Amino acid sequence: MRNTVVLAVKLFVITAVATAVLAVVNGMTSPIVTEREAKEYSDSLKEVFETADDFKSLSETDKDIYTKVVEGNENVEDIVLAYSGGEEVGYVFKVNGKGYGGPITFVIGVDKEATILGYKVLVSSETKGFGSQVAEEPFVSSVVGNKIDQEIVSASNPSTDYDIQAISGTTISVKGILSGLNGAVKALSELGI
Repeated sequence: MRNTVVLAVKLFVITAVATAVLAVVNGMTSPIVTEREAKEYSDSLKEVFETADDFKSLSETDKDIYTKVVEGNENVEDIVLAYSGGEEVGYVFKVNGKGYGGPITFVIGVDKEATILGYKVLVSSETKGFGSQVAEEPFVSSVVGNKIDQEIVSASNPSTDYDIQAISGTTISVKGILSGLNGAVKALSELGI
């Protein structure tokens, strides 16, 4: 009985010390990770909307519309207005969908004619060589250039402005991308474009 109590106390002490160390390390690294993610997101805006020279979150310019659109849409995380020379030229949508390996978060740049100008995956845990293809060519090119003024679908041989490339063996990953894209379609419609 005494040995069991001693072992339980030792295990408790080891667990408490390990928890405390992890909490300290997390407290030290969390701001660094948050800052890195914010910079990556900021850089991605320019990547997906190259002609824009300034970006502002819709939450800063029209909080009511932002709240209405984002809260009513589980796939939209952020909407950013893109400007060129002080004139609003389009949007960048930060959207997500559920992939095989978990959430897939990505951004798309969309001009005033509802054409996708750029696409970049920010977060993905998809299987290397399969689901990870949604972040690589030729899939990226099948997204860029599409219109998002109506529902987007996947096709083995994309032939319209509303088709993205289906990828054999990655149905769930592609469906996750479609969820995000169609979330942006809905948001764009609610914005009146």
